[in-house]
Amino acid sequence: MDLKRSKNDQSSSGLMFVLLLLASVSALPAQAQEDNQLPLPVEVSAAPVFFFNTPASSLEFNFDNFTRRSESDTVQVAYQIQANDIRGTRNVLMIQQSDLLDGVDLFASLESFSDLGGTAVLVKSRAEPVLLSPSAQPVADKQVLSGTGRIVWGDFTIVYKAVAREDLEGGSQAAILTLSFLGD
Repeated sequence: MDLKRSKNDQSSSGLMFVLLLLASVSALPAQAQEDNQLPLPVEVSAAPVFFFNTPASSLEFNFDNFTRRSESDTVQVAYQIQANDIRGTRNVLMIQQSDLLDGVDLFASLESFSDLGGTAVLVKSRAEPVLLSPSAQPVADKQVLSGTGRIVWGDFTIVYKAVAREDLEGGSQAAILTLSFLGD
């Protein structure tokens, strides 16, 4: 066996050694940097916000006539909404009437919505006014404007009206209306 190396073999070996040495040296600073690094996970969260308000404290309906199918005056109520986690799109605003009134039906309709910077707005659930009852009735849906549409921020008006189902006797009746804003 010939133990003598040719000059080409020696220079090839030398070149390989230099390449390995360079690769090792260039890897050292990266390894050293990794050893000196401290990863710090960051989590950013925004608390869900839900603000729903009206300055109205009660509604009063007056009839000019007591006969069947007579309509009361309409009552407009202004509301404000600020919410950042409304996921649902259908039936997001519901109204429930605590008790049925003798001979009188109450109706509600979303009149308007003024967007104040949200990614979604409220729109009518139905074209015609909604007959209220002891079970919650849908008054508004959510329409996405941009992004996920989970931010609803604006002012809106609901118009209420009473209609006589039958001839009305003199006197007054009372019920409570509960508005529910459903996020999911």
